[in-house]
Amino acid sequence: MLRGKNCADSLLSTFGQLYQQGVLILFQSLVSHGKTLHDLPTYPWDHNASYWYESRPGIGSKSAVASGIMRICDNCEAIFTGESDTLDILMRGDLLTEIYNAVSFGHGEFLRMLSHMKPTLRILEVGAGTGGTTATILRDLVNKEGYPLYSLYTFTDISAGFFPQAKERFATASNMDYRVLDISQDPFQQGFEAESYDLILAPNVVHATPSLHETLSNLRPLLRMDGHLVLTELSAVIRTPNYIFGNFSGWWLGEADGRLDEPYISVARCDEEPKAAGFTGVDTAVYDAQEPYQYCAAIVSQPKPAVDAPSSAGQRTTLLCNDPKSPVVQALAGHMKAEGHAYAICTLDQAVPDDQNIVCTLDIESNFFGDLTEEHFRSFQHIIQKHDHWNIPNRSSELAVPLVTLEISQHQAQFAPLVMQVYEKVNRQRDAGILSPDREYAVDCGVIKIGRYHPFSLQSELGAKRSTAGGVKTLEIGKPGLMQTLHWTEKSPAMDMGSDEVEIEVKAIGLNFRDVLLAMGVLDYGIEGVPLGIEAAGVIARVGSGGVGFAAMQICLMIGAEVYVTVGSDEKAQHLMDHFPISSDRIFHSRDESFVRDVRQATHGRGVDIVLNSLSGDLLHASWKCVAEFGMMVELGKRDIVGHGMLEMDIFEANRSYCCVDIAHLIRDKPDKMGQWGAVKMHRFVPKGFVSPIRPLKAFEAPQAEEAFRSLSSGEHIGKFVLRVSDDSPITATVPRASPFVLDSDATYLLAGGLGGLGKSIAI
Repeated sequence: MLRGKNCADSLLSTFGQLYQQGVLILFQSLVSHGKTLHDLPTYPWDHNASYWYESRPGIGSKSAVASGIMRICDNCEAIFTGESDTLDILMRGDLLTEIYNAVSFGHGEFLRMLSHMKPTLRILEVGAGTGGTTATILRDLVNKEGYPLYSLYTFTDISAGFFPQAKERFATASNMDYRVLDISQDPFQQGFEAESYDLILAPNVVHATPSLHETLSNLRPLLRMDGHLVLTELSAVIRTPNYIFGNFSGWWLGEADGRLDEPYISVARCDEEPKAAGFTGVDTAVYDAQEPYQYCAAIVSQPKPAVDAPSSAGQRTTLLCNDPKSPVVQALAGHMKAEGHAYAICTLDQAVPDDQNIVCTLDIESNFFGDLTEEHFRSFQHIIQKHDHWNIPNRSSELAVPLVTLEISQHQAQFAPLVMQVYEKVNRQRDAGILSPDREYAVDCGVIKIGRYHPFSLQSELGAKRSTAGGVKTLEIGKPGLMQTLHWTEKSPAMDMGSDEVEIEVKAIGLNFRDVLLAMGVLDYGIEGVPLGIEAAGVIARVGSGGVGFAAMQICLMIGAEVYVTVGSDEKAQHLMDHFPISSDRIFHSRDESFVRDVRQATHGRGVDIVLNSLSGDLLHASWKCVAEFGMMVELGKRDIVGHGMLEMDIFEANRSYCCVDIAHLIRDKPDKMGQWGAVKMHRFVPKGFVSPIRPLKAFEAPQAEEAFRSLSSGEHIGKFVLRVSDDSPITATVPRASPFVLDSDATYLLAGGLGGLGKSIAI
């Protein structure tokens, strides 16, 4: 929609642009027979048409945007009459989150580089909302052991309404802080401090304020002088965002700011606005697709340097060398002269000016420190005592000596410019107090690098370096809550087997939502590790859930029960109707409490005899309200159980009961009964066709375990997820288990430092 413009014209223009991108548009569905375009209502499309769904893989990432338009279309009358709220409509089924994800950027590589440069990285995210950007950022800002690569992540929004959901979603993330911040107002009056962040992330939020200049001016003082502002802003030429977000009052806040047709602006204006607010402008801009098919752009800017900021320009520099005519010195001198830097060339036997920075080339011209004479050593000492700002190529800095060193080959391409880049950075950097300025640099393949210490897992480092012949691979998670720490480990196979045991060569591993809860840290199984997996298929080698609902449907139909189901999406509802004898009037929405009303209406107020529940929180209580008198709720979920949740006791009064079923517990503690029951029932049900394998089946190769867990945790899957173990995609143990530490009783060992505290502990 565009204010002041014909809706039909703008709509058809949008269709045309979608059609150019390869999206299938059923134009004949737009106009009823016998009518013209001028007779179209405000939203003229056919509710049952499928033209908004992408018809080629390249557009698939924006499917949530298409769904958002359809959702607005289907509810336009209720929105315009005030019967429904746009936010509530788009929040249903987490669609709004998916839309934000579709128009968001992943900044993984950039942020990992930034966190390497600044190990104490402090991040402020403004307008964090549903946490879509937060999730992608936090996923990239942990190392392989699960340690955070930042010191603080401040999650802010204009209100605290999103905070409970965000705190639950990011419960396992470290160093999180949740604060209310209105970026259109003075941040200091809201409790924030000046120059307290290294990085400000603004994902599609700056445009939703009345004045771009005032908003950016409010953000500028929160950023340190060497910090970065990363804006993710809509930049679509196509008018699609207007159809979705134009129904929010905040979408039009920028009218007085010259943004009449839509709140977002061109990249050209994005360069002007930050400059006016004290930033450098658009240092980098990256679109999410080739122009003109982009939806959004990632824009990076920095604070504009102060007029009196330190710089080598205008300062005189001393080049300390062995031979003023050497190629190294001549290259540096020539570059400095070309760039307008004043310099002087001195040797060790000459007096070095006291008020100048020094670039020392002694050790790159020759092996100066390796062949050091007493005379040269004393001369060098004398110069060091008089100066405290050095740049020495090809040397490593040790201890607290006030030297900045650069390891670089004199034959490196662009030798002089690279040396001067480091020199300029050294002149600009300030000691922030928390982290000392970098004093060691190295050039590798033309890239300037800095070294960092990182924590590591001693167990992983002590692990066997080679795979054990016939070793057993186990899927483990390094830190529950961080899916990226999922990894395969290896241990030696068991040598002895009992007479009642068999060894199975696993070919497929079934995944259940219980595995997701374990991996996310919702379920805790003590210090013995996280026991992932309770089902597998394979062949005997030695003698010695996503699908829970579908399985339950098969059992219910087998015994002739009346079935009512709840689903989280229209896609799941359609799948049920396509594969089971169930009508749409018995399928209800599971993402809010509306299903309570629907169940009571369908059962004439009675409720149902058995509720098979896996919902949590308020929706657990909603499920409990659906149980009829003398009925039972069978609890499959774990979140409220481990969280010590409570049920309303008055509902028990009418002979209602509640029980928990944990198949993993039965398998672990009563394997004989579980095996006997499973074998007998399957032997009876499968041949008669009462139960069948769960479909559809989504198979992942074993090395894709993280991808499988992430897909399963989204709650949007249909059917069964399986990890496939095949010869074509062998499992590699990325974290070998530590080998047992055994000392030779016939050997003699020397323990250095054995009288210290650590040495005594090791000796004992």
